[in-house]
Amino acid sequence: MKNNRRDSTKNENARCPIDGCGVPCTDDYRMSVHIKGAHLKNGSELTEEFIKQIQKGLEKDFSKRLLERLETNEPEVTVADEVTVEDDKSAVPEENYDLKRYLNDAPYICREERQFAFYLAGKIKEGFYAQKIFGCDKKDIEILDVFYEVAIMRDFLHEYGKIFNNKYIPYLHKKLKQLNIATTEYTLPKEEDPERIKHANHWTAPHPLAQWMMNAKPDIAVLYKKKEKLYLMFIECKYTSGQDTYKKNGFTLKQVETQELILEFICNYLSMNYCGETIYKDKVILIRFIVNGEEKDNDEEKQIKISTLRCNSCTSPSTAALTR
Repeated sequence: MKNNRRDSTKNENARCPIDGCGVPCTDDYRMSVHIKGAHLKNGSELTEEFIKQIQKGLEKDFSKRLLERLETNEPEVTVADEVTVEDDKSAVPEENYDLKRYLNDAPYICREERQFAFYLAGKIKEGFYAQKIFGCDKKDIEILDVFYEVAIMRDFLHEYGKIFNNKYIPYLHKKLKQLNIATTEYTLPKEEDPERIKHANHWTAPHPLAQWMMNAKPDIAVLYKKKEKLYLMFIECKYTSGQDTYKKNGFTLKQVETQELILEFICNYLSMNYCGETIYKDKVILIRFIVNGEEKDNDEEKQIKISTLRCNSCTSPSTAALTR
């Protein structure tokens, strides 16, 4: 029998047991994503009734692993749309399914922060928001590239496999020691371990930090030059939601903190470069999209009005605000 996580956690016949749902999910990770998205709405707790259905409807070891995952908040959990919404919710008395209202008119019907993050990435590449994001005038920096939905850890793992993990795993050992986090409950794959080539999700006993860093996906990454040096920055965008806090077995880490560790690893330990030129670690900033009111920046987040993201005229008053 093969001794690896992917085989040991797979159950070809497993189906979601919640309220007779029956959706096939052949491993505990995929089923946890499905249940969190389809059945646990708006941060609702895992009830005793849910636990009983899982224990009754699934094989013992599978249900045990699944319940552990359901008690964990991790990056990149797919959230399904609401099953029910309040009636008579619209601010307008008549039905008005005008697509222009979806993105162009406040209040915006679109609630997806990734849509606005996409617009922001384009504006940054054009040189807007320099003072707000980089703390300097546009003329003082050169934007070399802007990346959107940056799955940088998993993509480089896919490209380099074990060679990538041979740098990632020693980093994890060092970082966990620096953070004074016990690792006796988790085992990082040794050099001769066949698991060493795999994504952390599929190690036998991956530390939460190993998974969170691999699964996290910053909304935007910006590569820019300032005073003849290259820097990499991550931007996490929020609209209606707050910053996530990942939790497992008493270990917690905020979303931005996780991305700061990714930035540290790829710049300082992986020796990320651009056409052979060294890339230096900058920082992670959180951008909050707002509809109305004055933009207010603080140490935790910076604010940007959605209306400025959608402005295309370089001579209009709203675009002038982009460069302040």
